[in-house]
Amino acid sequence: MNHIAIIPARSGSKRLPGKNTKSFLGTPMIARAILTAKSTNIFDRIIISTDDPDTAGLAIEYGAEAPFIRDAALSGDNVATVPVIKDAILKTKTDENLPEFVTAIYPCTPLLQPEDLIHAFETLKISQASYVFPISEFPSPPERSLSLGAF
Repeated sequence: MNHIAIIPARSGSKRLPGKNTKSFLGTPMIARAILTAKSTNIFDRIIISTDDPDTAGLAIEYGAEAPFIRDAALSGDNVATVPVIKDAILKTKTDENLPEFVTAIYPCTPLLQPEDLIHAFETLKISQASYVFPISEFPSPPERSLSLGAF
């Protein structure tokens, strides 16, 4: 089986500049996504798609691949995720074979659990679906999960 994770990590956040590399409870945000993906043991490769060499270097430090720097045309504010993922697949495919499964993991998801990824992957494998979203239960409206303060 050929299953890759792609983490799209654009550097141009307007609301929180540098958010992908900011520390969250002592670990850079992107590192949390990488470490969560690695801990599942379901991925053959973990690939970062970024337009930022510093983010690429940090990703490599935590065990991901950063085999290319994303083109500026795919790094703007209004670029959707699908073209970014497609670009990463095409740039990293081996031989002429496309991966059998691709999982997109956003870099700023510090509460994502390995079990969420594993469950989503198992659901995808047994279904006829083209994609699934891992969703966790939350006992209240999602906006109640947020609070203002420092970590």
